[in-house]
Amino acid sequence: MFKVTKKLNLRARKGYNKKRGKTKYLTGREYYNYQTQQRVKHTNILPRSRKLFHKFLVDAVCKIEQNELNHLNQESIQKKFRTESFNVLQDALDAGDSLDNYGKKVILPSSFTRGPRYRQQRFQDSMAIVREYGKPDLFITMTANPAWDEIKDSLLPNQKPKDRPDIVNRIFYLKVKHLLHLVRTKEVFGPISALIWVIEFQKRGLPHVHMLVTLKNKLRTPDAIDNIIKAEIPDPSQPELQRIVLQNMVHGPCGHDNLAQRQQPCMKKYRHADAICNKRFPAPLIEATVFKDDGTNFIFYFYIYYQSFLISLIKS
Repeated sequence: MFKVTKKLNLRARKGYNKKRGKTKYLTGREYYNYQTQQRVKHTNILPRSRKLFHKFLVDAVCKIEQNELNHLNQESIQKKFRTESFNVLQDALDAGDSLDNYGKKVILPSSFTRGPRYRQQRFQDSMAIVREYGKPDLFITMTANPAWDEIKDSLLPNQKPKDRPDIVNRIFYLKVKHLLHLVRTKEVFGPISALIWVIEFQKRGLPHVHMLVTLKNKLRTPDAIDNIIKAEIPDPSQPELQRIVLQNMVHGPCGHDNLAQRQQPCMKKYRHADAICNKRFPAPLIEATVFKDDGTNFIFYFYIYYQSFLISLIKS
């Protein structure tokens, strides 16, 4: 915990933290959230530090997590989990062995979001949803785009999106909340029975969200799929939507026409005429959506998007 001082210019007020109420102390997370904010008429030394700012954020997260672990390691907290009843330690006591040879058993509860019990609990919850409502109908992925206008407008002079992971993550989370609002409240895909989603980070550091949507009205026919999923370049009469699809949803440039295409990262064999794209492009063209015989899948490569809200999602 960090004590609020006049130097931080923070005032503890009732309702700042619903659990603690009125208090003069801040958690480590609240303290570092305050420190990393970008302010008008301030030098903003931290946000301008680029790689040093990255190191500061990593150190801050490590410190916050270590404080949480230290709290959970307290004897009064571990007694609540009844750690003495675990088989390994109990068997050692029954055999008369010294516990010094077995170390100390520390239990991480499911409230610790980086622990195995948290992940196991979420997995069990997801499986329970599938048992109750059936298999999901839609798998939706949205990735953060450094070219978003909101990100560019929030950068300081001479900065790039990679210099400000805090801005990228904040804006991405707002986009995720808007997408969830469209799917759950606006029901752009129709009424839904269940929704499961998770946020991950790519190797480049950009966050992306995966969603599993279970619809009340199942997709039983190719026409039902075509109503919400498109696998074609939009008509020129929709120039904005066509620009977005060509810019963000077309794989390439790869192929065999020239050396530059054969040297793309997706090509398995470089500088050879028999080079193969590991993304399996170009995909064979088909005139219509086709179901398999068992009705569990359909044949064609697609990216999920919905014409009526994609443009608003990009602009909002």
